[in-house]
Amino acid sequence: MKTCRRALAVLLAMLMVASFGFSAVAVTDDSVHTATFMADGEIVEAVPFKLLGDEPEVPEKEGYYGYWESYTLGDEDITINAVYSPIAYFATFVADGSVVERVQFNVETKDSVEAPAVPEKAGYTGEWEEYELELADITINAIYTAEEYTITFVADGETVSTQTFTAETIDDIEVPEVPEKEGFYGYWEDYEISFNDLTVNAKYDEIHGYVAVPSYQKAYRNFNVVVIVEGFDVPEGSEVVLMDKYDNILAQGTGELKYELPDRITKEQDFKAAVIDEEGNIDEASTTYFTVGVKKGIISNIISFIMRLFGHDTVYMRPGYYYY
Repeated sequence: MKTCRRALAVLLAMLMVASFGFSAVAVTDDSVHTATFMADGEIVEAVPFKLLGDEPEVPEKEGYYGYWESYTLGDEDITINAVYSPIAYFATFVADGSVVERVQFNVETKDSVEAPAVPEKAGYTGEWEEYELELADITINAIYTAEEYTITFVADGETVSTQTFTAETIDDIEVPEVPEKEGFYGYWEDYEISFNDLTVNAKYDEIHGYVAVPSYQKAYRNFNVVVIVEGFDVPEGSEVVLMDKYDNILAQGTGELKYELPDRITKEQDFKAAVIDEEGNIDEASTTYFTVGVKKGIISNIISFIMRLFGHDTVYMRPGYYYY
């Protein structure tokens, strides 16, 4: 009887030990923790710690680069969020090959980007070409349109010629002949072409007896200046002469004289035209003094630069007229 009781007690103890051991294992399995990866409130992946190897990729988001926030695995479940930062792009504004400004923008600021002012350009209106900011770098170019102006030549209140021109067609202006007026010789007043409408008036000087009158033109071969001297009512046997300021005779003859200056004008040169009799005496009453030079000034320098590209200079004559 005692033997049976002892056997029963041993069996009961074994059952208790077995039961205790099984309970401990069950607690360890239930304590597994999970790492949950989330992006913009959406679960990307939930992974048990013991199965966590490489992290899942951060979902793409247009205009942003993403990464997982820093974290440390502990003794409880953890949530790991994606962090997104805007990608920086650049809008580069360019005018005539030069960078005006580089403006940085991103997906959050692209609708508030302000374009810089288009640089001014004499004789032109400028604007930026049409563009739309996307999530990428972009180059935006200035577009210049030549403005149109009018030059009007007027003699005694009557329009002789009206022409339109732009900064690109200044060389195409054709200066008309001054209308003849009996007893006078005429020339266009001094003028300087700028980027505005312009009226040029004829001037007439009364001819007293005979006189030598200068004018000029361009030599088409090399664009040097050709000085022209024409005598009015020159007595028979007399001739017209062109002289430099030292009274050296450069050209002499009857009718219209033409003398091409040997070099391109870089500074003012003084001349005089006169009538000379058969004995070589100069009639001072017939003498006209004049100067040929190159226009100076900001606008003239701009125009001269453009014209020199085509082999021309901006020339003037005092008294007389000038053209391009």
